[in-house]
Amino acid sequence: MAHYLFQASYTPESWAGLIKNPENRGLAIAKLMESAGGKLESFYFAFGATDAYVIVDLPDNVAAGRWQRPSQQAAEYEPSRRRS
Repeated sequence: MAHYLFQASYTPESWAGLIKNPENRGLAIAKLMESAGGKLESFYFAFGATDAYVIVDLPDNVAAGRWQRPSQQAAEYEPSRRRS
């Protein structure tokens, strides 16, 4: 299996939901990765344009590509885009 790094930025609606109902987002991501045949290595909140960094161990690029678009099961957030 290979390690993959994902960056995510939460939407304003997601932040409001997390403030109203705090929960461990790492557990939700871990369940999602297990359903893809992988596992969560680490989950970090951050300051700045990127709100979270996620390192996962997945079977292959196909499994990683499926997770590239965020799932509503994990959270409502937008994938970070490179800013110039």
